[in-house]
Amino acid sequence: MKRFILLLCILAMSLLYAQTTLSVSPHVQTYNEFYPAQFNPDEPLSQPIFFTLTISGVVEDVKTVRFEMNWNDNYALANITTEGEDVPFPAMLTNQDFINSDPIGLDIDNADAFDDILDAIEDYILETGRIPDGTYLFTFTALDEDGNALSSDQMQLIIQAPIAIGLITPGGPIGLPPVDITFQTPDFIWYSNLSDYTFSIFDISELDEDQRTPDNIEVLQPYYEQTNVFGTSLAYPPEAPALEVDKIYAWRVAASISIPIGSGTEPYKSGFYVFRIVTEGGVDPGEVILGNFLNNVSGEQAAAILELLNNGYELQEIEWQGETISVEELMEILQMIINGELEVIVGP
Repeated sequence: MKRFILLLCILAMSLLYAQTTLSVSPHVQTYNEFYPAQFNPDEPLSQPIFFTLTISGVVEDVKTVRFEMNWNDNYALANITTEGEDVPFPAMLTNQDFINSDPIGLDIDNADAFDDILDAIEDYILETGRIPDGTYLFTFTALDEDGNALSSDQMQLIIQAPIAIGLITPGGPIGLPPVDITFQTPDFIWYSNLSDYTFSIFDISELDEDQRTPDNIEVLQPYYEQTNVFGTSLAYPPEAPALEVDKIYAWRVAASISIPIGSGTEPYKSGFYVFRIVTEGGVDPGEVILGNFLNNVSGEQAAAILELLNNGYELQEIEWQGETISVEELMEILQMIINGELEVIVGP
């Protein structure tokens, strides 16, 4: 009986090993900026690698790799074979092998199909120099000589352009008097679609009013700084240096953007917001969230404010362009911004 069980195990392992497996990694790749100029098919080795395809098991059974791409309503398909019937597929391929005007050892059939997708986004590329936002779905399928699928895998390339970091609370923009607050451990809130932020706060009490400029604050040693902040808010931590009464502080947030060639660019940085700690008479930072949000309003931010209101956020009084408006009127304005019917231009 033991020998029989052992034989079954050996048989099962041999069958498992005999399977052909195609896998792609990573399954999801997210970039904030993606430039087609970085993927010149005439210079494939200069391309950054954003996916790797691995074929294992009985590689010689693979006669074709089908490469499909979906984006919005656009679809493209190419068949990849090796040069020569008895030449097996390489165990590993990357985008340098696929995006290649002269692939070594490979024949790529119907590669022109991808030109249709490029035509669909040509105007955007010419205007911005980069691939438009969205989710690009790649499907790789290993086929045998009869066209039967042996193994398949997918990856998603997500491109999400960075939204400028807008500070919400506490404080107000440089150039205006510091906003007085009574909380010595305030919640710092901002808005963006990035991640992995660096929070910095500076003591600017020694700077004269006309010296409180971004350039002068930049050269100061941060009063406190925290990296690896995920999310768009930070409660001032108890282990940080205490914020002192009558002192004036400036804070800002920065985040690195994700691009195929690594973090070789300057990080995105917000402007500075300025506030002063007082013992009484200060504003509740929570009461100015909406007002500061509207200072940096855009379509995405308007949608976020609208969601805030729909979830029960209560307002006392709303001022819009110098006039007091109702919550209902505000929601109509936000919807117009989202629909592109109203453009808000924020002045200095």
